[in-house]
Amino acid sequence: MSARFLLALTVTLLGVPAAAIVRSVVEPIIIGNPMVKNLTARLPIIGEGLYEDFSAPAQVIDKGALKDVGNLVNLNPVRHLQTSYTPAEFRAGILAAVNRERTARNLPKLCMNLELQNAAQSHSNDMAVHDYMGHTGSDGSKMSQRIEAEGYDRIACGENVAAGQASVDEVVQAWMASPTHRANILREKFTMLGCGYAFSEQSTFGQYWTQNFGTSTSERCL
Repeated sequence: MSARFLLALTVTLLGVPAAAIVRSVVEPIIIGNPMVKNLTARLPIIGEGLYEDFSAPAQVIDKGALKDVGNLVNLNPVRHLQTSYTPAEFRAGILAAVNRERTARNLPKLCMNLELQNAAQSHSNDMAVHDYMGHTGSDGSKMSQRIEAEGYDRIACGENVAAGQASVDEVVQAWMASPTHRANILREKFTMLGCGYAFSEQSTFGQYWTQNFGTSTSERCL
């Protein structure tokens, strides 16, 4: 039985709704100095966007963590990673970039959600620490399991991941150039977003990015 479940059960027994629990914020892991110049790292990669809709027969897009050579612009294996973000900066930057793409197509803006944010940040941290890029966590967890573990009551959810992009603009451009990632960013059904960023100079790609999208009738925006 998980500690989170026991806490929720204890609070409920005391007469306080479990939903009233204040969740802690998962912070980015930063290993080394992301401002260093000429960090030797592989070219940036992205996989395939994932989407699951629980209000209809499951629709899952998962072709694994594949290199997308169509998004590789700089063929120089020495990347100039001089980007350092505070959590507020990269989260606001990704949300703003996503909403620019959506409003340009007359789609409603997304809002940030804490549970999705924590799921995304935990996954970026995991990718950075364990040196991989993909939708399956180092513990075998899947996207929907991670989102559910954070307490998000989902109708539909999606995930975009990427590694090696040196900035918010670069990673969002890469996602928009990929059909399955673009579909998640522009999916009309989604109403909420969470994003994660982590850095490890000991890893293959340095920077690790995650977006989690969701639709819910009970969850709230930050």
